[in-house]
Amino acid sequence: MLEREHARIKEALQGGTSGPASALLPIPAAHSHLFLINDALAHGRLLCFHGDRHLPGSRVLKGTFLGKAAKFPAGPFAVAAAHGVPVAISFVLRTGPLAYRLQANTTVPAGADTDTIFYRFLAELDTIVHDSPLPWLQYYDFWADDPSRSAGRS
Repeated sequence: MLEREHARIKEALQGGTSGPASALLPIPAAHSHLFLINDALAHGRLLCFHGDRHLPGSRVLKGTFLGKAAKFPAGPFAVAAAHGVPVAISFVLRTGPLAYRLQANTTVPAGADTDTIFYRFLAELDTIVHDSPLPWLQYYDFWADDPSRSAGRS
């Protein structure tokens, strides 16, 4: 998650859980979060990444989304491939006021390469958006040349 999201999400998690079942790894401007990610994976921890939006200047992967070429962050897919860990492609969908559903249909086995993980993610994202367009709705322009122009950037 981005560093500016950290406090808000941490507060929400602490209010909805009974203990320290999770830890948040904010992504600062520098790349120090990579050490935290490596440490977490070395200790067998579960990591969750946003795979559907990228920051200006970050490495991207290009693929077709809803019929047009779009850019996605390379980081989540490259980290999983580099560490040889299994991937559970999952989505959180809004079902009502302050109500959400976690949906995880697809797993990618340990050892898959970056492209395999990325294209499985794209296929799942395309399916989830077609099946449930309103719960997924966000205002991020996947097709913009400059992601900072997106209305819903976070």
